[in-house]
Amino acid sequence: MTEGTHAEQALIFINYRRTDAGWPADHLASKLKSTFGEDRVFLDVRGIDAGDDFAAVLDEKLRRTTILIVLIGEGWLQVHDKFGRRRLDQADDWVRNEIRMGLRRQHCRVIPVLIDDAELPSPSETEALPEDIARLLALERIRIRQTNSDDDVEALTRQLEKAGFLRLPDSTQPFADGLFSDPQVIDVVARLRKLQQHQGTEFVGRVELLRELDRLFNRKTFRFEPLRKCPEQRWADRLDSAYQTERVLRDWERNVREVAEDKYLTYIDLLKEVGSYCMQMGALLFEPAVDYNSIKDHIGKTTFKAHLPAEIRFPVGPDKQPIIPDQVNNPIERYRKRAVALMNRLGKD
Repeated sequence: MTEGTHAEQALIFINYRRTDAGWPADHLASKLKSTFGEDRVFLDVRGIDAGDDFAAVLDEKLRRTTILIVLIGEGWLQVHDKFGRRRLDQADDWVRNEIRMGLRRQHCRVIPVLIDDAELPSPSETEALPEDIARLLALERIRIRQTNSDDDVEALTRQLEKAGFLRLPDSTQPFADGLFSDPQVIDVVARLRKLQQHQGTEFVGRVELLRELDRLFNRKTFRFEPLRKCPEQRWADRLDSAYQTERVLRDWERNVREVAEDKYLTYIDLLKEVGSYCMQMGALLFEPAVDYNSIKDHIGKTTFKAHLPAEIRFPVGPDKQPIIPDQVNNPIERYRKRAVALMNRLGKD
């Protein structure tokens, strides 16, 4: 996400003046922390402990900041000190200094957030602000209204997601986005998401990424059970699991390209083999052949089996072990073996 944030988590920094935007700052910080994690959001009144060097703490937090949210209430532009001087015009004003630092940093996005009916001068009225923060007026603004704060905060949250911040998994769901039903697939994706959050970046590191993707193959579906040994009652599960694996590989293709460019062509070959494995399995094991268009919306869901053909091609015995002829088994096995060989190659440096 930024230089230096692979080792340290990137931050969302909330810049505000308590006399102008106290409740919005507290409310927004609480919402964002519950969405992205306590350690991903900084609000000075909560984030600085007694005895800490205020300036040093702020400097360290701003160095890690990739999103600076500037909360602007109705009185923001004209807040004065006890002598009648405008706070923004003072060189030692913390609100001004934080904005200035955010604007100067190449990898920091500054977002003005207007509270209720607050307004900023137009981009052409640069004289309304000190020169070192006048560029704030040219930036796209977001509004949060007290009467519609949940929807407005959600809109802001989606902007933060686009910038690379990841929502915490929803503990009430088998997995946050509900796309997978295979426990082993869920486990791999959950590990990858946690690595993203821990590293504070959109891209998981090379070693960790390839290690986790390799775990997708470390099970019967791919490495440990030829099709001949797979009982008929598990065919649907095997096909569904293979399609879920393909979906994960496609989801993380861009990450592989970013952190393991030398292995990217091998990865593309792997995707082709897994895709062919799925298509051959659906075409050769079921009668009539599985139509991908009829099942694609059910992959990973409990409705998957209900959308497969009811009939199978081969007679089964009391143990449900079908007799699969070579002309059917071998084409499917060929793709499985190639996929495993390519995954093994990806794991070697």
